[in-house]
Amino acid sequence: MYGCFEVLADLFMDNKIPKTYLKECIDLLMPQYLINNSGLEDTIMDWLFDIVEEEEDWQRMIDYLVSSNSSYNQSLVMKIQRDKLHDDESYEKARAASLIYGKDYYEYALFLIKKGQEEKAFDIIKEGIEKGKGRTGELYDYLFEHYNKQKNREAALSLLQQQFQKDPSYTLYQKIVSYASAAQRPSLKEELYEQIGSRSEGYIKAEIDFHEKRYEKVLLYVTDSLHINKWNYPSQYDKVLIPLYPQEMISFYKKYVTFYISEKQRTYYRKAAQYTKKIKKIYLEILQDKQSWEQYITSLLQLYPNLPALRDELQLVL
Repeated sequence: MYGCFEVLADLFMDNKIPKTYLKECIDLLMPQYLINNSGLEDTIMDWLFDIVEEEEDWQRMIDYLVSSNSSYNQSLVMKIQRDKLHDDESYEKARAASLIYGKDYYEYALFLIKKGQEEKAFDIIKEGIEKGKGRTGELYDYLFEHYNKQKNREAALSLLQQQFQKDPSYTLYQKIVSYASAAQRPSLKEELYEQIGSRSEGYIKAEIDFHEKRYEKVLLYVTDSLHINKWNYPSQYDKVLIPLYPQEMISFYKKYVTFYISEKQRTYYRKAAQYTKKIKKIYLEILQDKQSWEQYITSLLQLYPNLPALRDELQLVL
């Protein structure tokens, strides 16, 4: 099916099929596109965007798209108005009436900047930061650069802090700290750290703690990860934590071994064996305690005598 579209596109582009037949193609394909159950929706739209040239045919597509309640289809209408028909008036009217997500505000602001309406674009950027749903990073970036070019460091720093409060990340933390003056940094670091309150954002605190060499706090985060998200263990800290806290890491890994065995599938037995291998390495290479390792693996095998698949995986660790 995809090959047929490619062949037709080539025939139209080489003028081997008169463009007058394109209207029939639009009338045939657009109803199928709007039904949205063929699996060819993207292919149909991409094909039409490659082939259609005449204003009449673009308008024909718009007539179909406006009959849909889909926000995506409305965005296609605006794309056609702006990029294909160069109908700035219709595009701006539609865009201004449909500002929901951060990307909508950003797209509108770029349009206004291109039209030389920078003051209005500035207002749209600020409105998008306040009201826009979803991703707003581009809006913050634009406003930050604006303040920075004006050498208004106070406003720029305040904006970054506002962004961090709304959507914290370690990258943004670094940006704020590096932008602040040396005198501001100690108190600012503490303030930003305390703003990260929710347990689900603990990974940001852990990253900060790691780079600040507060390894005991990183250990607490890592060992608590089993309770937060069993399937997403933050192993990036192992190389530092294992030499510093070998016994604590052994205890932690043993909990993961028990957890994966409880899932009762060979895939998870294999994961349990991987953690068992980590335990072995700590016992033998760091603690040099062969006896404790042998006691642990022996007790583990004795504890699960009726799980042959598990025993097969653990045998590879011995």
